[in-house]
Amino acid sequence: MKGAASVAITDTKGLPVSNATVSGEWTGALVGKVTAVTNASGVAMLTSPAATVGTNKSAVLGVTNVLLTGYSYSASSNVKTTQALTWN
Repeated sequence: MKGAASVAITDTKGLPVSNATVSGEWTGALVGKVTAVTNASGVAMLTSPAATVGTNKSAVLGVTNVLLTGYSYSASSNVKTTQALTWN
């Protein structure tokens, strides 16, 4: 099983930012560092590695960085920096 989360990147005016590289890290039952590039709508899909074997039925994705020439990333400006997932 894998997890996936969409991450929307906007500029200071709220406009979508395309071609930005979004980095994140999955922890819990889904473990690994991931990157994806935003599409024309400013959305990147961060897909986890396969789940680890065990009884843990939850994971968290945290955005760790966003890179694009001409822009600077400020984590303190994020609407949301992490997303928790649980399943049965």
